[in-house]
Order: sequence, then C-alpha cells, then structure tokens
Amino acid sequence: RRLVSTEPQFLLSHWIDKDTLERHSAALVCARLKGRHTYDAVAAKLNEIHAEYRIQNKVKSTVTDNQSNFEFGVREDESDDYSDEEDGDGEQFFLPQQQRCAAHTLNLIATNEIHKAASNGPS
Repeated sequence: RRLVSTEPQFLLSHWIDKDTLERHSAALVCARLKGRHTYDAVAAKLNEIHAEYRIQNKVKSTVTDNQSNFEFGVREDESDDYSDEEDGDGEQFFLPQQQRCAAHTLNLIATNEIHKAASNGPS
C-alpha cells in the first residue's frame, strides 16, 4: 500500500514492501505551485505528478497537514477511493481520499493546550 503525503512544495511517497514489511520513502518532486492553492490548482498538480510517475492506480490516500489551504486542495468522496471533479475547462481529476497527518494533529492539540494553559496564568 502506498501513501503519498503533501508538504508545501514537496510530494513524498511512503510505502511498505509487501514481502519484507520494510518501510520505504522517496521524494517524488519538489515543485512550486504558482498562484492560489485552490482545489483546482492542487488537484491539477497532484494529477500531473501522479501521471508523470505512473502511480494513479497505486496511490491510496493523500496525507496532508491541517492547514486550511489543504481543506480546499483535496476533497474526500466517501462513496469510493477517488473523487472525480471537473474544473472549468472540463478536465477531470481523480484523486485519492485525504487523510490528516496524525503527528501534525497531535502537535496542534499540544500547542493549543499549551497556549490555553499559558493564557490562564499560574494556578
């Protein structure tokens, strides 16, 4: 099973070898996404990268952080693994489900709790 995670300007691939159960990672691309990071822009870029590396049928999910720009960048379709969306030019994008990065989520929770505790002052 392969997971592809997005970070600003990077696309990384993580997978587990089915025979050895060894974990692998590879940086696929470091590319600048010009303009606004809208759903159409991010979907088109992800679609382009998936096609370039011929991984359209291998990617099972896209892991993102919890930044609001990724809310618009990747949408989930609960009915099947890929959501097919059309942009204004009639081009369809087939994207895997989005998953939130667990480490980033835990970091946000801890950071928010520290800020709450600090704003309440000493007890």
